[in-house]
Amino acid sequence: MRIPERILVFISAVFFLLAAVFFFAVALGWDPRTIVQPQLDWFVLKAHFEAGTVGLVALLLAIWAALAGSWGAGQEHWLVQESSLGRIQISFRAVEALVRRAAREVQGIKDVETAIGMNHDHRLRVRLMATVYPDLSIPEVSERLQHQVEEYLKKTVGLAAAVVEVAVRTVAGETRTARVE
Repeated sequence: MRIPERILVFISAVFFLLAAVFFFAVALGWDPRTIVQPQLDWFVLKAHFEAGTVGLVALLLAIWAALAGSWGAGQEHWLVQESSLGRIQISFRAVEALVRRAAREVQGIKDVETAIGMNHDHRLRVRLMATVYPDLSIPEVSERLQHQVEEYLKKTVGLAAAVVEVAVRTVAGETRTARVE
């Protein structure tokens, strides 16, 4: 998410937080007219330019938010490389499939979910959410997973990942039998 989008999300979050507090206060019996009425009078009687400016900014933010939701929807992301014969494009979806294949080869990994993106330097960033088998060293398994994915991407895609992050989401459950004493 880019900085302008983060600012928009922050402004929206603050607005919704204030609206929630307002409606909860009204629900608990607070009369908002004691505070809101003087400000509304000031806007109506003296602050036509300020009211118009606030309205215009709110309208522009609303239009931007509506459009931002559809910008990139359904848009495929690609890794692009140039060769002597032309451009080579590999979809993120294809890279994710390759990463999952590489992860399955690592002993101790039961399952993995992937997220592929680009970091701020426009270099490949790989995030892995893994399920590991019990009774293994999670740091060792995670490091093997990082190296396996990095080497496999170099070999198959021709790019080294700038970052390979591993998050161990869970440890695979063991089948337990009832204890008889």
